[in-house]
Amino acid sequence: MPPPPLLGRWLLMLGVLLMTWGLVPQVVRANTDPKDVAKTICIDNIALSEARPYIEFRYMDYDKDNSKPDAMRRIRIYANEFVEYRTISPLIKNFPVYNDILVGEMPRCHDKLVRHNEAYGRLTIVKDVMNGKKRTVYARFYPSKKLLEGEGTPDGKGKLRGIRFVGCWDNNDNGDDPDNIDVYLNFTAGSAINESQTNKGSFVRSAAGKITFNASKLPNKKAWGFAPTYYFNNSRSYTSLKYGSVYAADNATSVTKTLDGTFSNRNAVTIYYWGAWSAVMNIGVGSVVDPIHDNKNSVFQRYNNGTIWSVTVPGCPYPGNLSAEPKQWTKTVKLTWNTKGDTRLSSKKDKWLVYRYKQGESASSAKRIAAVDYNTNNCEVEVPSLETEYVYIVTYQKDGWKEGIVDDLKATVTTKIVPSFVFDKVDTRSEEQSVVVTWNYGAFRNSEQSFLVYSRLAGTTQWSNPVSVPRTDVNATSGEYEYTGIKNVCDSYEFKVALKAFGKTFESPIAVGSISGSSRVTSLNVSKGLYSNSVKLTWNAQQISEGNTRYVVARRMLGSKGNWSDIHTVSGTSEMYTFDDNNVAPGQYYEYRVSSYINCNNNSTQTAEATDNGFCQATGTIAGRIAYGTGTAVEGVRVNLVQAKDDAEAKSQFYSLRVDNVGGGLVLPLDREEAGALFMDSVPLTMQAWFRLDDNIKESGNATKDATPMLIDTYDNFSLFGKRTSSGAYQLTLRLPTPNKYADTPTTVVLEPNNYYAIALSTDGAANWTLRAIDTKGKMQKFETKATGMPKENRKKLYNLAFGTNVSDLASYNFNGYIDEVRLWNKVLADAELMATYDHQLSGDEKDLYLYWPLDEGITNQTTAYDYSKTGGVANGHHGTIKSSNKISTIVPPDDAFSIYGRTDAEGN
Repeated sequence: MPPPPLLGRWLLMLGVLLMTWGLVPQVVRANTDPKDVAKTICIDNIALSEARPYIEFRYMDYDKDNSKPDAMRRIRIYANEFVEYRTISPLIKNFPVYNDILVGEMPRCHDKLVRHNEAYGRLTIVKDVMNGKKRTVYARFYPSKKLLEGEGTPDGKGKLRGIRFVGCWDNNDNGDDPDNIDVYLNFTAGSAINESQTNKGSFVRSAAGKITFNASKLPNKKAWGFAPTYYFNNSRSYTSLKYGSVYAADNATSVTKTLDGTFSNRNAVTIYYWGAWSAVMNIGVGSVVDPIHDNKNSVFQRYNNGTIWSVTVPGCPYPGNLSAEPKQWTKTVKLTWNTKGDTRLSSKKDKWLVYRYKQGESASSAKRIAAVDYNTNNCEVEVPSLETEYVYIVTYQKDGWKEGIVDDLKATVTTKIVPSFVFDKVDTRSEEQSVVVTWNYGAFRNSEQSFLVYSRLAGTTQWSNPVSVPRTDVNATSGEYEYTGIKNVCDSYEFKVALKAFGKTFESPIAVGSISGSSRVTSLNVSKGLYSNSVKLTWNAQQISEGNTRYVVARRMLGSKGNWSDIHTVSGTSEMYTFDDNNVAPGQYYEYRVSSYINCNNNSTQTAEATDNGFCQATGTIAGRIAYGTGTAVEGVRVNLVQAKDDAEAKSQFYSLRVDNVGGGLVLPLDREEAGALFMDSVPLTMQAWFRLDDNIKESGNATKDATPMLIDTYDNFSLFGKRTSSGAYQLTLRLPTPNKYADTPTTVVLEPNNYYAIALSTDGAANWTLRAIDTKGKMQKFETKATGMPKENRKKLYNLAFGTNVSDLASYNFNGYIDEVRLWNKVLADAELMATYDHQLSGDEKDLYLYWPLDEGITNQTTAYDYSKTGGVANGHHGTIKSSNKISTIVPPDDAFSIYGRTDAEGN
C-alpha cells in the first residue's frame, strides 16, 4: 500500500502524537487477526539518561503454521526527525514537518539486520524471546549526539521525536495478503530547557578527598514536566561517567551530588560535565494471550544544546617549610610554617590543626593538640616530657570538613627538647678592691632561675659555698657578681658560674682574676708658708691588702727638675700619714713626692706617687731703736728692708707676673658655695692688685684692632677692663650686674701705659661700687657708682674670679702687661686703710684678709699662685692658678712705691 498523501500523513502523525502525549500504550492490532494473536509494537524503555543513550522498543512475530514465526515481514525502522514548522494555509500555521531517516531493515523479523544512516544513530537487536507461538524481538536504537542536539529547533523539543516502524503482517503466512503496518512510536517530554533552568551550578570541596556539585533555582518536574540531570566525567567523552551523574527529584528545585571517586586535595581537579532535562513517560503494552510484565516508568532526557562544561576546582592550601623550635625553659615547642599551594578556596573560618604522637608509635595514635586560625602560621604547644622525641603534624582543615589529618595537606617535623645551657663567655674584671665576675649566655625568658658563683684561691682545690645571683630581668643575656673576699693584692682567685635546671647542673669554664688596686698613696698636701723652719706633709692612703705598705718621701728644689732625694720612709696599714720636714730654709721652695710600694713574692712594686709644693715662713724679727743724738726717740721714721747690694748670688727681692695674650693671667677657682661666700651672696669685697699695662695692646690674633684689656673678670656678673683713648692711655670701664644681665659704665679712672697702678675695686654687697687707682707717686683716682642689680647665677655655672684675663678667653679682652701683689678682702677698705697697706707687703694675718698672692717666689714655670693669708694662724689655702702663657718677671713697682718697711713708734722702736 503506498504511503498516504503528505497531509494524510501529517494527520496520522498528529494522531499518533496525541496518543503519545497522552502516554497511552503504543499497541497496534490487525482487525482480521484472531483474538488469540497479539500483535504488539511499542516503546519499552527510553534510557537517554545513560552515558550511551538509547530507545528500546519491541515488536512481535507469530507462528501460525507451527513452522516458525514469520508473520512479520519487510520490516523497516526509521528515526523520526523534526525538520521545521510550515504554514499550510491561512488556517493552518506552524505545522510541524518531520523527516524519517532509515536506520535499519530486515526481510523478516528474525532475519539479519541491515543498518543504514549510522551518522544519525545505530540500530541493534538486543534479544528475542519465544513464548509459545509468539516471538518478541527487543531492539535498541542508539541516537547519535548529532540527532540528540536540538536546542535550535523552534519548539525547543529537539530533533528526535520518535521511531517509525514499517512492515506488514502476512496473515496466511504465504505472502499473498499482507496487512501493512506503519506505526509511529512518538514521544515528547514537555518544553525545552535553557541554561537558566539547567544552570552550571558550583563545585565545592565538601570533605577531604571529596568534591560536591550543587545547583539551585531549577524548575521542578511538577511545574515543567521535566527535571534536570547532570553528568560528570574526567574528560569530554560521553561514553563514560567517571564521576557519576545526578537526577533531580520530582519536585526539587536544587540538586546536590558528591562526585564519585577520591580526589587530590592539594592539586587542582578539572571536571567535565553537562546538563540534560528529562521527563518520565509511562510505557505500556497490550496483552492478548499473555501479559507482558515489564511496564515501567522510562526517562527521556535531552542534552543542554550539546555543551560540555568544564571547571577546575582549585587545590587547597597546605603547610610548607614546617619547623620546630624547642624551648626548654617554657617546656614548649614553637611550630612555624608558611602557607603553600592554592589559597583561592580558603577562608578565615578554616583552621590549621596540630597533631602529635610519640616517635616510634603508630601515626594513628596522633592526638590533636591545637587548632590555629588560618591566617596564623605558628603556634606554641606544651611538651609532655623532656628528652622524648615527638612527631608533630600540621594539617589544613577546611571549614565544614570532618576533623582529621589530611595526608596530602599535611607537613610533619620531628623534634625533642634536650635540656642544655651554654655559657657563651665567662670573664673577670679587676677592680681596685674586688673582682667582678661576668658571664654571657643565650636569651631565655625565665626570671625564676638564679646563677651560682663559686670561688677559690688559685692553686687550691676546695670551692667556696656558692653565692646565689638572681636573674631579675627576663631579657637579660649577661650577669655579674662582685667578689670582695680577696685579702691580699698578690693573690689570684678562680671563679666558675653554675646554673641548676631540669635536674641538671650546667657549669661554666673557670675564669681567673685578681684585684687591680693596691695599697697606695692617694693624695698629698704640703704646707705653704704656714710654719717657721718646717714644712708639714700629710698624705692619704688607700689600704687594700692586709700586708704593710711602704711609703718613701722625697724632695727637690721647686722648678729644678733635678734628682729627688729620699728624706723619709715609713711602713704601715694606716689610711693617713704625716711627716714634718725640719730641714728647710726660709725663702726656699720645695717639691715633695710620696711614693707607695707593696711587696709580692719578695718583689717590691711601686703602686703610686703624689707630689705637691711647700715652703716654710720666710719671716724674721728686726729689732732696733731710732733716736736723736740726745737720745730722744724719733717717731714715725720709715725703715725699709732691702736686699744687700753685695750679694751677687742672691735672688731678686720682688717678682711680678708677666701676662701675654689671651690664655694668660691668674684664676681663682671657685665653686658656687665659695663664690657665694666671696661675692655672690650680697657680701662686701675688695679686690686689690698692682697692674701695669703695655702700650698699644691689640686683640689676640688681630694686630690692627685695639684690645680692651681685662683687669678683673667674672662670668656675666662684674668686670673691669680698659679702653684705649686717643692719647694712648686706658680709660677703665666697669661692667656691673643688672636685673637681666649686665651693663658697662665708663669711669673717670685713666691708666697710662707702662706705669704701675695699685687698683682696688670694692663693693659693699648692696650695689655700691668703688674704684680706686693709686699711682707710684701715691696719687689716688676714685670713682663711685651704683649697680642696678646684684651678682647672680649664670647659664654656664662658671664662678671663677680672674685677674689679667677674661674668664672665657675672648681675644678682644687680651691683656699684655704685669700683675703683682694680688689681695682679696672680705670688707670694703676705706681710703685710709688702702693708703696704709697698698705700698708694702702684708704679714698675711691681717683682719678680713681672704687671699694674698705676693707672686714673689721667683720659680721658673710656676703654675701656682701661693696664698700667704691666714685666719687665726691657720692658712686660708686659697691658692690660684697661674695660666700657661705667663712668666715670672723682675719688673715690679719701684722701690719708693712698694717695699718692705716699718715705722717707728713713740719710743723709736
